Amino acid sequence: MELVTRRLLMRPFVDGDLAALADLFADETVRRHLALTPMEAGGAASFTAGFIRGSQIDWQEGGCGALAILPRRGTRNMGPRGRNRVIG
Repeated sequence: MELVTRRLLMRPFVDGDLAALADLFADETVRRHLALTPMEAGGAASFTAGFIRGSQIDWQEGGCGALAILPRRGTRNMGPRGRNRVIG
């Protein structure tokens, strides 16, 4: 399942999203807006792998789950993200 807008692609998470998503979960600035405890890079990678797998199971068994939100190819940056970094 994919949702596509003029500037965004929204799709279920895939294993290839692990590194970029783990970087976000390990980032203190991002994490303070989530119900997550502090974690180091290794813990974030393990947590993220479980999150992605759980989301994949949700999609397979229930037809819904978390979505990755990505800029579509060929679109310009839509503004600042976090600390003005783009991950992924």
